[in-house]
Amino acid sequence: MTLLVFPTEALIRTLRMFESGGFTVRARDADVIKVNATAHEFIVDLQNPEVVRDLSAPFRSLGAPSVGGDEKERELSLLEKLKAIKNFAEKLREEHVTITIRRQGDPLLTIGEKANPGLSRLVFGRSIQANTLKILSLLRTLQ
Repeated sequence: MTLLVFPTEALIRTLRMFESGGFTVRARDADVIKVNATAHEFIVDLQNPEVVRDLSAPFRSLGAPSVGGDEKERELSLLEKLKAIKNFAEKLREEHVTITIRRQGDPLLTIGEKANPGLSRLVFGRSIQANTLKILSLLRTLQ
């Protein structure tokens, strides 16, 4: 699995420019993904993960190119991926930005300023709040 490498600072600056708004992606006569933004807070709600799975099936074998830095794809170990996510979450917290991923309105993952982790703080630090069981359930649905 390839993790896209984005220029973190530029991405966070871009996120901070949004004031408010949102959009809904629809497919097969159903809401698939809803995105809402308020000042410094972004919510991505997967309304219909089964449709996301079906729509993404043709792209699974293509892989994802890295963005910025090297032009070659770079495989990262699980530890490197977790470290990259943790660093991104800490940068979001420093900039007072929050991103929340939900499944049908139910929070799965919150990173950044409004993250309020429990025991996961020992692994992920103070900037990532994750409901691991619900994330695993979503990943199973998306396979």
